[in-house]
Amino acid sequence: MIPVKVLAVRYLANAAPALCRQLGAPEGYPSLGLLTTDCDDATYIALDAATKAAQVQVAYARSFYAGAANATTPFAGEVIGILAAQTPGAVRSGMEAALAELERVGF
Repeated sequence: MIPVKVLAVRYLANAAPALCRQLGAPEGYPSLGLLTTDCDDATYIALDAATKAAQVQVAYARSFYAGAANATTPFAGEVIGILAAQTPGAVRSGMEAALAELERVGF
């Protein structure tokens, strides 16, 4: 199995409403969790698992098609995923589920 490398995980407990709108987060979901990895396929699976394990929604998920070897920064990787929740605890629970799924689904 080839492990998925998690490059960055960051949390915003109460993001600005304008940022949430731009990302497509539902109204009333100001808590955000950001995840970047070097494998987009596994990350999409992990984000889906997060929505099933916690009260979160995927606000944003995009691949960088140049691939991890051509990332603009060491932490950009191949994909970024952003979870949104009503509370910081919920977004953290969702992120923990996503990270656990990444451990499980490496290629």
